[in-house]
This record gives sequence, structure tokens and C-alpha cells, in this order.
Amino acid sequence: MDEEIQPLEALLTRFSSPERLPEVQRVDFAEAVRTGQDPLRVLLYLRSLGIEVREPADLFLRNDAPDEEELNAFWVPEGVAVCIQSDDLWQVFEIDRPGAKGGARP
Repeated sequence: MDEEIQPLEALLTRFSSPERLPEVQRVDFAEAVRTGQDPLRVLLYLRSLGIEVREPADLFLRNDAPDEEELNAFWVPEGVAVCIQSDDLWQVFEIDRPGAKGGARP
């Protein structure tokens, strides 16, 4: 798991395009875990693989899997950014908002 906190714009510059920043979906982590829903259906995908996300670190469980080509997670100042590579879609699970479930951070 990559534990370095990187600015979202730097990740987009490296893996996509910084012009995509306004398109990045944002979701409150605690609310997404409570409802089991997020715009990119990351939680549903992970659940289909037997991973029940309860804390932000769970979003990283597929990062190093040799058969995972779609989903990557990165620590960002706001929480955890996830990317669905084939569609170049990005989402941030925000964990530092008031009332948000923080979980383990590097």
C-alpha cells in the first residue's frame, strides 16, 4: 500500500490530466460506508470481491493484487482517492470532514 499522501492534482498530472480535477467525484466516506453506495460503485465492486470496507485503509486492499488492473487507491490530503483506470474516472472518499469516520492514515 502506498502510504505517501499526495495532492490530488499531482496524481491527476501523473496518471491522467490535471484538467480533470473539476470532474472528480467526492463522497463522504462515513456516509458511503453507512449506505454502501458511492458514485463510482467502488464499495459494491470491493464487496463483490469479498472485501467489506469499514475503514479507509480497506480501500487499498486490492492495490497490490496481481489480478487487479482497474482500481487503484491513493492517500490524498482530503482522504482516499480512487481511480478506475480503464475509464479514467476518479473519486475522493473524504475522511477529514466534521463527523467523518477517520480510520487509519499514514
